[in-house]
Amino acid sequence: MTVYLDNASTTGRPSYSQTNDTTEQTVFTSTKTVPRMIQVYLDVTTLTQNSTVRLYVRTDGTNYISCDTNDGRLPYAFTVASDADNITIGPYVVGDAFRVTIQAGALEGAARAIPYHVIEHLLS
Repeated sequence: MTVYLDNASTTGRPSYSQTNDTTEQTVFTSTKTVPRMIQVYLDVTTLTQNSTVRLYVRTDGTNYISCDTNDGRLPYAFTVASDADNITIGPYVVGDAFRVTIQAGALEGAARAIPYHVIEHLLS
């Protein structure tokens, strides 16, 4: 059993800086191409605007598709002041690269830090 943890930061957890923009932004990309179970945690306490979080999986070595789920878990529509200040994506099984994105529904007014944590469990 192999578990990959994202250790991109040597001073605590990795963090993504959400720009003061309403375009979809990539929070994290994993380029591994082995089958694995993934789980991603986002700390969105600093956000002041409603946002949408999406998961994309690479399907043909080049292109990514959005992983919209029938159960309504993805894409995740985060509502400020009514939703929990953390978002959990997964667990999902992927066999190629994946990425997590976020898109603000309105301008934040300033860049916002979004700490995240990624777990990738290798499937044998």
